[in-house]
Amino acid sequence: MKMLKQQSLPCQLTFRNEEETATTKSIFPIRTDHEIAIKAQPCSSKNKAYGEPPDVFFLDLSSVEFLYSIFNNRFSAENNARTNTSESCKVPCLPWQQSLRRVRGRVKYHIGRLTNLKETIKFSKLDDCEQEILKQKHATEIFNKIHNRYVQMLEELPTAEGVITELMEHEIERFACGLPVYNIREDIKNILCNQGRVLLIVAGTGSGKSTQIPQYLLLDDIIDPSQKILCSQPRKAAIYELSSRVAKETSLNNYCFVNVPVYKDGLRPSLDAKINFITEKHLLDCIKQDPTLSEFGCVMIDEVHERTIYTDICLGMMKKILKLRSDMKLVITSATLDPELLLNYFAEFQAKKLEIPGHHYSIKICYEPPFSGCKGIRALIQDYVDRTVEKVVDICKSEAEKQPFEDISWEDSLEIHAAHIMAFLPNPYETLIAEERLSERLAEIKHSVNVKIVTLYGKMPIEDQIEVFAPLQPEYHHKVIFTTNVGETSITIPGVRYIVDCGLAKVKKFDAISRKNVLEMGLISKSAAEQRAGRAGRTAPGICYRLYSKEQYEEMESRNVPEILFTNLDEAVLHMIAAGVTDPAEFDFVEKPNSSVLMHSKALLRSLKAVESCGTMLVLTQLGKKMKQLPVEPRLAKMVLDSVQYDLVSETAIVCASIHVGSLFHRRIKQNKLILADQKKLSFCEDSGDPMTFLAVFLQYIRTPKSRFKYWCFENFVNSKHMKYVFNIAYMICKIICRLTGRNVDINKIDISRARTFIPNLFCRSFASNLAMYSGLPERGYYDFNEKKYVFIHPSSALKYNDITPEFIVYECSICTSNDFNKLVPYNIKCGITTKNWIISHKDMLQQEVGVECVEKKRFSDPYHRLQIYVPVKNLPKLKAFIDRIIEEKVDLLCKKTREVRIMHADYMLHMSGSGTPLEILMPGEFCSMYVGRDDINWAIDVAYRTKVEEYFGKFGKITEFVTFYGANQKKTGHSCLIRMENKEVAKRAFVYNRENHCDFNIEPYFGRKCLNKEGTYHPSAYRLLIRWWRRPSHGCGEVKLKSHNFHQRIYAFNVISKHLGHFQPSLLSEDLVDRDPNLSVDDLCRIKLRSLPLDIDDKRLLHILRPILNAYDIEFDEIYVVRKKKYPVESKKDLEELSRRISDHIIRVAKNAVGNNGYPFEVKIRTPKHSGEIKFVAFVLFNDMNIGIHVGNALKEAAENGTVLEMGSANVQQMFHYQMKVPIILFKAIFDDLKDIYNAIDHEHIHFDYRNDTYTNKVKAAIDKVIDGYTIKCKDGERVDDAELPCHRLLTKTGRDFLYNLSQKYVIFLNTSPYKMEVKIQGSILNVEKAKIEIKRFLREWLDADPPDYQPGTLKTLLAQNGYDLYSLEKQFGCGLHLDANITRRELLFIGKEAQFQELLKMLRSISDSIQSSDSSETSFSKIGAPDCVVCLCTADLENYCLEACGHYACRSCLNIQLKASIETRNFPIVCVACEKPFTWLDLEVLVLGDLDRNKDEDSEKLQSLSDASLAYFVERHGDLYKHCLTPDCRGLHCVTADAGLGQCGLCGRIQCTRCGKEEHESITCEEYARLRVDADESVRKWIQEDQTKRRICPNINCQTVIEKLEGCNHMQCLRCKQHFCWICMFSATESNEIYAHMDAEHGGSGADVHDLMEEMENDPLIRELIERRYPALLLDQRFNFGEEAGFWVMPDENDDEAQVLILDDDQQNLNGFVTEELG
Repeated sequence: MKMLKQQSLPCQLTFRNEEETATTKSIFPIRTDHEIAIKAQPCSSKNKAYGEPPDVFFLDLSSVEFLYSIFNNRFSAENNARTNTSESCKVPCLPWQQSLRRVRGRVKYHIGRLTNLKETIKFSKLDDCEQEILKQKHATEIFNKIHNRYVQMLEELPTAEGVITELMEHEIERFACGLPVYNIREDIKNILCNQGRVLLIVAGTGSGKSTQIPQYLLLDDIIDPSQKILCSQPRKAAIYELSSRVAKETSLNNYCFVNVPVYKDGLRPSLDAKINFITEKHLLDCIKQDPTLSEFGCVMIDEVHERTIYTDICLGMMKKILKLRSDMKLVITSATLDPELLLNYFAEFQAKKLEIPGHHYSIKICYEPPFSGCKGIRALIQDYVDRTVEKVVDICKSEAEKQPFEDISWEDSLEIHAAHIMAFLPNPYETLIAEERLSERLAEIKHSVNVKIVTLYGKMPIEDQIEVFAPLQPEYHHKVIFTTNVGETSITIPGVRYIVDCGLAKVKKFDAISRKNVLEMGLISKSAAEQRAGRAGRTAPGICYRLYSKEQYEEMESRNVPEILFTNLDEAVLHMIAAGVTDPAEFDFVEKPNSSVLMHSKALLRSLKAVESCGTMLVLTQLGKKMKQLPVEPRLAKMVLDSVQYDLVSETAIVCASIHVGSLFHRRIKQNKLILADQKKLSFCEDSGDPMTFLAVFLQYIRTPKSRFKYWCFENFVNSKHMKYVFNIAYMICKIICRLTGRNVDINKIDISRARTFIPNLFCRSFASNLAMYSGLPERGYYDFNEKKYVFIHPSSALKYNDITPEFIVYECSICTSNDFNKLVPYNIKCGITTKNWIISHKDMLQQEVGVECVEKKRFSDPYHRLQIYVPVKNLPKLKAFIDRIIEEKVDLLCKKTREVRIMHADYMLHMSGSGTPLEILMPGEFCSMYVGRDDINWAIDVAYRTKVEEYFGKFGKITEFVTFYGANQKKTGHSCLIRMENKEVAKRAFVYNRENHCDFNIEPYFGRKCLNKEGTYHPSAYRLLIRWWRRPSHGCGEVKLKSHNFHQRIYAFNVISKHLGHFQPSLLSEDLVDRDPNLSVDDLCRIKLRSLPLDIDDKRLLHILRPILNAYDIEFDEIYVVRKKKYPVESKKDLEELSRRISDHIIRVAKNAVGNNGYPFEVKIRTPKHSGEIKFVAFVLFNDMNIGIHVGNALKEAAENGTVLEMGSANVQQMFHYQMKVPIILFKAIFDDLKDIYNAIDHEHIHFDYRNDTYTNKVKAAIDKVIDGYTIKCKDGERVDDAELPCHRLLTKTGRDFLYNLSQKYVIFLNTSPYKMEVKIQGSILNVEKAKIEIKRFLREWLDADPPDYQPGTLKTLLAQNGYDLYSLEKQFGCGLHLDANITRRELLFIGKEAQFQELLKMLRSISDSIQSSDSSETSFSKIGAPDCVVCLCTADLENYCLEACGHYACRSCLNIQLKASIETRNFPIVCVACEKPFTWLDLEVLVLGDLDRNKDEDSEKLQSLSDASLAYFVERHGDLYKHCLTPDCRGLHCVTADAGLGQCGLCGRIQCTRCGKEEHESITCEEYARLRVDADESVRKWIQEDQTKRRICPNINCQTVIEKLEGCNHMQCLRCKQHFCWICMFSATESNEIYAHMDAEHGGSGADVHDLMEEMENDPLIRELIERRYPALLLDQRFNFGEEAGFWVMPDENDDEAQVLILDDDQQNLNGFVTEELG
């Protein structure tokens, strides 16, 4: 095929038709036949993305001919002849005329402005102004020459007007930009064409060298038209941005000169375009394929100042090519290059140098160093991320006031429009942290505009890179880019006008001696600082904020150290050998690295079988060629290739890609997220180490729907960008393996079970040289055989998270921090978090005391928040003394801190220390804290005031806490501080002294929240006066209505009454009177009137008098009644109150000595009449003190005898003892039979008692109290139950409470557990209470006798952890009927359930113990490295742990919670660290119990309820002589104990009880006597039995227990109550009598054995002794025990509560019978 001008047109074009998608092809030589020529059509690319070349190219014949002419330099002669004559243009009107006029006018204006400026500026700047004018004129001359050239082209090829116009428009844009590199355009051509083949261009940032020079090489006849240009860059991110920009500046409507490379899926971009941008690695590949680069005429190596490994290798390889090809040209560019080194290196090729100024736009440099006493890098390292973010926030605030960003470049644009911000940080991880922190900070300050935040770093997916360079979306105001040092070079992001430079960089270096990678944090070089600043002045004026001082800048190195001198060269040597370097040691390096590093790299490659010797040369093996194609280092590549035989390519590719990328986890910096992040990471961690952990993460990632990738990463704290990069690399590896082996590898199919078997072995094969063995000591770590030193597993490793310490490890690389710890000695700070934070915040003081050399190290990724300080050995004693002093001071302050804790549903508070120990009870009106001072104190200024306050209160006692208030809190409280004293007495003295002596401290006691008392008053027992008087008084007469109308019978009845009751003056109507008086009826004749009756007689008494007489004479009557005042309406409430007042006044008058200091000791209640015919008023006078009631009653009786009566008239006053006990209906039903027994015992005919029989009354009361109160078990360890010492505190545990609940259901008893009283009360029938006691004793004995198996430490912890520390979920695994409780501090697990369940639990525990044992044996039984042990469970502390403030010991949060629970349940105070017994502090409780310091403190009392209840019980138990609990079971009331017996009323429930013994009121007997009656209510029964044990026994049936007295007969006895037969001698029992007789014949020689002979044997029989000692209150009132003579008993309703049961005892049976009848009526 014939070609136009016999030349080909090497370029890259894209064709598209309607049926095919766009594809990229190389253009073959184009036909000249017009029939097949394609007609040019316009195609706009305005809608294309930034830098994207056109999709459709059409070329006609004229265009092809013109382009060829350009490349063949057809017009050069003509153009050179007419360089400055634009008038020679024969075209009447140029297509670009308008653009040309505009740009020339701008240049002329600029030159004119500079000319005028020369006359006004200072002399020192005159030269600069003249230089600028000359540069402008020189650029104009260059432009005119090029313009004339294009005009000549247009004259000769008018058909190519469209193409020429586009080229000229691009040229006009180049000229208009005014980039400094434009002025050396002719110099570049002159040197490369006439003087030398190597050109070094040193051009400042923003000069345009990276984008313009490749275009000059193409368009200015520097290379042969048939050749292409290669431009290399050290970073892929810069390649895309540069190629896109150059493509935009050179592409025609129908032609593109530049390839826009995309390095993806392991494929390299084609190099068919005229200008090709590639990486330095790709350049080496091109040299390998074509050692002379025959298709290329010039190679440009940009950014040489970075001196990467491949930069130096490429320079060496180009030197070799320059020797082989005389037409090859090399251009080396850099902003901060030291040219002398390279000029000497390329001296044989006549290397020349050109220097041009940097950016065109001004950049303002602002130095803002940190405020710290440290100098050098130490000052910069402190909080550099936070300082960078805060600076960005400040800029964002100022930018928010401007208009949204627009891509404009005039000088004043910074004042009008917002601009983008670029901030430099050391590593990619910190850019992500900064991105998150900036988002949070902008949200906190409620930023008014929307800011787009992106990151830029190496190894970043191309999609994310495109987002960085893409135009800003309309919804955003401006953009913030956080970048690493990757953003220093060849990066132009339009609109970046602010630079924030932290001055630091973190670089992974290679230690040539140890041959290990070292991660160092250090200062950047001056050249890097200039490069960073230059990012701001590329397209407009800018500002660079350097977060370091000018002095620190001057101390920086001038240039970067070549990477080849300190980096691992394994991969580089592999590429060198692949490129044809037979011996890397003989390679001509610019600066030769250490020979030992090269030797080690060659040895490693040999060990991997990647290279082999071929004579004296090194060549790649087939394996090495495959390894070189993989995008990972050689050892990882070897892993991938070895995995082919195991069919684990995709799995190994993922592992290797993850190792290559780095950490996959994103551990957020916020403190409250650290534990959650670690927990998420722990869920992925594999026991075999990090490689398999990476695979586990990727497996979960790939199983997630693609739409949820980002959310899954966020939820699991995984770096989504790293995951995307891992996926791309792994996919690339799989594609390459498919191409190399022909195997079908699917990255989505992962067999993790097979991978766990083989991948660890593959890893060990590749990294066998990195072997280390455990030293046996956690402080020493692992011994590295290769380096011959000790190393440690990194805290971020999966082995550390899983608490695994293998005997041997194989690692990928060893990492060191930037601090040189070999010169310093570490000192571990053992204290709480609060003290650590104080030390960190006072580093200046630390350095002043110890020395400036000390360095604190708070591990960023350490979940235990440990702190180390590194100091020289000589300063270690100083540091230790300083730290010990600080810890002692801070811990003393923390331990002294106390607090008042409000008791729920109570009116008092508990003054408590942080260890839970109660110090004192603050009753209503008592206090230990005080508000002090005015509300306008400024504590920062008034320092002396604090000293004054401390001195004043210190005179009275210790200050436990000094809380200062600021601002709103001062206004809220009205004071400036709160002082808490050691006790209430000290606080009271300080308060009183200030008030009495006018000290002017403005003190107000702090009483806490007041609790309202419950309404109503509960009087369990009282002394009453029953007062009755007539509501309708008698007229002094009555009537007897007879049944018979017979005259004779009426006369007979009249005579009988007259005979016996003549003083009543009876009268009878005559029969003729009915006839004379029409108002009378026949019935009136049957009435006998009694005209002289006593006024105090009532119907019942009159009936009582007459009925016996009339009955004796067989006189029948219908009714007998007293004639009274007529009925009237019921009194109002006001009338009744007036009557009550009259009664009260009368009582006070006649018994004024009974009035107490606190008011009247009685209460008057008048029962409201039920109807208008009510005859009597009934009033009750209630006395809570029986002694006072008796005194008042006697006084009223004496006054009545002396004639002093009530105002309402004569009244009947009756004294009565009232006793009531309110109980739940369930309990009442349970004890009903026992109460009935007491009733029956009282109701014997031969028993008699009266109101003077106080002893018997109290005995009855004690018997009833005993039945109702049941049995109380004090829940202390070692408490006695029926003389048996048992662990009663177990009853208050969860398991104990569950057991008691089941017991209550089984025996129908009422169980009340009172944690704050530390007791369990059993109430119910006496029989069921006894049964329950037996069950409880059996339960506690089983616990006491438990013999725990020998399990490995950590067994209980593991069991709880496997079930999420939820015992309920564990119980469900074993089925119903099982109860478990755990006390991890004592390593106890309580089990209640079935035998089968118990055996199953034992198997589970044994399995866990064995697994721990085998794990320990595999780990050589050494302690875990680097992680502290939990002092509670003795295992390694969980990631969710806590450090105790007083001692610094670590413990799992779960263990501490269990310890607190156990201490509260067992009342084990003070709560202390189980390792050192130092007490807990209030800070510990605030974190562990209350949650956090920023909480709603109104909920503290509720959260502390269990602790305060236990502490209260602990205090009352040990100070029973000061306080006693209220008797009401569910009442939290307390009362102070008095020396003398008296009655006190509970402030909460109103119940009355004795203030001395705390029991029910017992007015007539002493506390000791009543206690004996309460505890030994059946003392008389036992005494009666002991008087004659031969004839008195108790029924042996435990369900009966009836007292039996044997009067005579044989020794066979039968209980009349339960019908049980038994032997009287030994109490053997049976259901049939014949069994008893058989027993007596066999054991006692018959039924009539002498009882006296067996007495000694009986006394020693424990069964009989126990039966004798049974307490049975009903027996106390048995008739055989001579309690008195005949008595009466009533049950009546109380006047206040119709349902309450009341027992009333009195001697006046008739009066009470009348009263009962009247009440019930």
